[in-house]
Amino acid sequence: MRKPLFYVIIGILIVGLLAASKYFSRATLSVSAPSALPGPMAVQGIRVKPQLINRPLAVPGTVIAGETVVLYPEIQAKLKQVLFQEGSRVNAGDLLFKLEDDELQAGLRKLEAQLLSARKKANRLQSLLAADGVSQQEYDDAMTRISELEADAEVLKAAIRKTEIRAPFSGKAGLRLQSPGARVNTTSALSTIMQTGTMKLDVEIPEYAAASVEIGTRLAFMTEGTADTLYARVYATEPGLETGSRNLRIRAEVQGGEKVYPGSFATVFVNASSSAPAILLPGNCFVPQGRKQRVLVSENGIAAYREVITGTRFPGKLSVLSGLNEGDTVISSGMMFLKPGTPVHFKSVVAQ
Repeated sequence: MRKPLFYVIIGILIVGLLAASKYFSRATLSVSAPSALPGPMAVQGIRVKPQLINRPLAVPGTVIAGETVVLYPEIQAKLKQVLFQEGSRVNAGDLLFKLEDDELQAGLRKLEAQLLSARKKANRLQSLLAADGVSQQEYDDAMTRISELEADAEVLKAAIRKTEIRAPFSGKAGLRLQSPGARVNTTSALSTIMQTGTMKLDVEIPEYAAASVEIGTRLAFMTEGTADTLYARVYATEPGLETGSRNLRIRAEVQGGEKVYPGSFATVFVNASSSAPAILLPGNCFVPQGRKQRVLVSENGIAAYREVITGTRFPGKLSVLSGLNEGDTVISSGMMFLKPGTPVHFKSVVAQ
């Protein structure tokens, strides 16, 4: 008798719970919460102000000698003599290398003998011509022969001069690269001469900094070989930018070049500044449309597109030349979800 009563009680409890669940469910559904109206979108902004853009640069450069030349023979011959001390100073015109010229000298002596004979013959014919002993044609032929021999002698003398390698300017000679007895030709490097009294600095600067460097600009630089800051004054630039790198190559004269070696790596410091006021914005502020650039600005709390003209590109930033006015607030976040006409609220604004 107890078990049936227990089951009855359990059944009544279950039915009561189900009824209560349905009642509360209906009550919940009957009460509808008011729908929330969408508010302005929270964004970040930048209040712009045109300004001159200054950016110190550290660019690589190379120290070079005032003058540098690698000596090569002009002809193929055997190296006969080396007439200088390696690493010594040489003067312009000094004979440094002598190539074998025995055959050329023999040919020149033969021509000189023929020339001497031809001149004697011409002198005799001149005397006979005055006495009508020979024709004018014979005398003219003798003089033509002299001119031909003189020309041949000049050719041989020029060939002999090519066997003499002389210093083109005063400077310091390098190591010799060939030994006496070696067979050399026009591709055989013999030695190097550098004029180290005056040193130069070659450096390439980016396009946006080109306007900051002109003739007379003083550049500071450092090399690995010295901890001192050195200086060089710009005296020449290329007329245009390098096609591949869009860099401008400049050359400066080092002041106090005795402290550095030709070929040294240099870190050159350039103070790059814009020539006209511009606005600098992060790259994520721009919304490209074809070849044009746009930014989103807040106009009385409403997002609106503004087409801009851009200029120099910096790492992570781009300059704006026109299209924005001082005091405009550019939206710098949420551009992917914004459309023109969307209400916006700035949670933070950075002033330039």
